Amino acid sequence: MCNALILLSFLTQTGGLSVIPSAPADSTPFVVKIEIAGLEPNTAYDCGVWVYGKPASISQVWTEDGWKGGYRYVPFTSNCNGRYLSYKKLRIVKLPDPTYDYYIKCTIKDFTGNKLIEHKIKHSEGFNLIDMDEGGYIEGIIYRDSSLSTPLENTILFVRDSDRNAMGGYVSEDNMVEEGYGNTPGYFRIGLPSTTVISIFIEDNSGNPLGQVIGEWEVPAGLAINIGDIFPSNIVIPAGGIRVSPPSVFPGESVKITATVQNTGQQSFYSIPVKFSMREREQAVNEDSIIIVVDSIQGTSSVDVTAVWSPSGDGNYIIKGEVGLAEEFARLRVGDSLYEIVVNEIMCYPDLLGDWLEVTNRTDTPVDIKEWKLESSDDIVFITRKTCIIEGKGFAVVCDSKENEFRALYGYIPPGVPIISLSGKFPDFRGTSKDTIRIIDANGFVIDEVRYDKDWIPDKGVSMERISPDIASNIKSNWGGCVETQYRATPGRQNSIFANYTPKNLEFTCSDVFCPTSDDKMCFVEYRLPFQKAHIRLYVYDRVGRPVKKILDGDPTGSASYSVDENGNIVWTHIWNGRGDDGDMLPMGVYIVFLEAQSEETNEIVRGKRTTTLIKDMR
Repeated sequence: MCNALILLSFLTQTGGLSVIPSAPADSTPFVVKIEIAGLEPNTAYDCGVWVYGKPASISQVWTEDGWKGGYRYVPFTSNCNGRYLSYKKLRIVKLPDPTYDYYIKCTIKDFTGNKLIEHKIKHSEGFNLIDMDEGGYIEGIIYRDSSLSTPLENTILFVRDSDRNAMGGYVSEDNMVEEGYGNTPGYFRIGLPSTTVISIFIEDNSGNPLGQVIGEWEVPAGLAINIGDIFPSNIVIPAGGIRVSPPSVFPGESVKITATVQNTGQQSFYSIPVKFSMREREQAVNEDSIIIVVDSIQGTSSVDVTAVWSPSGDGNYIIKGEVGLAEEFARLRVGDSLYEIVVNEIMCYPDLLGDWLEVTNRTDTPVDIKEWKLESSDDIVFITRKTCIIEGKGFAVVCDSKENEFRALYGYIPPGVPIISLSGKFPDFRGTSKDTIRIIDANGFVIDEVRYDKDWIPDKGVSMERISPDIASNIKSNWGGCVETQYRATPGRQNSIFANYTPKNLEFTCSDVFCPTSDDKMCFVEYRLPFQKAHIRLYVYDRVGRPVKKILDGDPTGSASYSVDENGNIVWTHIWNGRGDDGDMLPMGVYIVFLEAQSEETNEIVRGKRTTTLIKDMR
């Protein structure tokens, strides 16, 4: 009964009126959906809605007393939140004067008869009456169940065209409204423009979606097409019906997104659009969408629909598959996005016991890793099937040896740090070759991933440590060999090269005056960089700008000595002994120390200059 949908949203008893988009002009009933907010809770009001075409109303509204014409008001009571939702059943019984700008109008009165709300939409604003010599009808019977045994009565149906626009609607027969047709339970007859119908959305009388019928029907002009018996949820995507492969990619790489689409009804359907939408979870809008039309799905069967997509940037993406009202979600990790748990230390070239890795919780909130998995060298194993809590800022170790042996080998490990033994089941980290290590949660989503190459791996028996858990996992400059000298690894403890702060700018100092007669009287150069690793040029110039000493000439930061200060900053240190490139001692005087650092990751360059004075012991 609805070729028109009026949506009134009155948040403060004001609002607009929209119509979708027209109504049949041959007494075929249609419905108007009215939603109102901002009323007094639990209060009596009157609602009137009609089509006005000079010189008066040209429609009738269904009431408890049957069809009534003119300006008929129906009483209602707002709910406890001051809202009202109703589907008003109308039919047009007179053609309008074509010279008049007819309209649909809705008015709300209080119990004293005062008009509180009055809105209308005119013909000139887009509401149309269909000439049914040019329009057509779609009819059938809707059922509650896929066995087509129980009719679904007094239910709202909205027809969509190939552009997914709502073109018309109805209320299924409930043997209460005299529509002028046979009183068959669940029967519907929708008048609408001649078009291609691809779906019918179904709602209950409270506006809750019940499902959707997928199909393709050509509506002939002046005729009715009977689509037979239908069931509202005939096309669905089951739980877990969206899958991505591989589970993580870098920007620009391709991923396959597959949706399983099921036809739970008895009849076959054709030309079924399946939509995939991709959105980074921190963004409000989709990055991309793909629509694939399935030729057909036979009754009580399913098909897999696959789209190929390449994300443009890093992030944690939400992948949504839609078939009408049915939708299901999956997640995709792209690039170097970070979650709560990250891989923090890897022993991939051990000299004693076996491979192991440490993960850390970047947040203050405990995380349970029950049913999580570890993947490496194309092998996937469960880390633990039991509840295992990693406390905020805490650690857990997964190893290929017994817990007591592991603790004995690596010194003090706090007793609260879980040591998870996968002895005999631990995936190989490929020793001195490249590998990809993934941590996968219970839902199959890649929580963290490290793709390392052989030139990342330190010496045998030295762990590969992460500098900062808050910097991306696949940046080579965020990893380095452990510098702890006793155990050459720090499982369950803060990494030896850990840094939780990176200065925004270059911080650079050198000795004001030095007299290179002993090691402690050399010129000490110290700097902190606004990135974790870089290539360094460190030159010394004399007073007239001539280069006299190249301490570093594009060397990586790892070639320098460093320490970690009380704030967790990496401090790089160099010593200049006052000699030039030829090895001879330079004369006393003022010298300029120039530093240039270029980030390995972004190629960003920072520069600084300091002066130092070389003096000699005259004794």
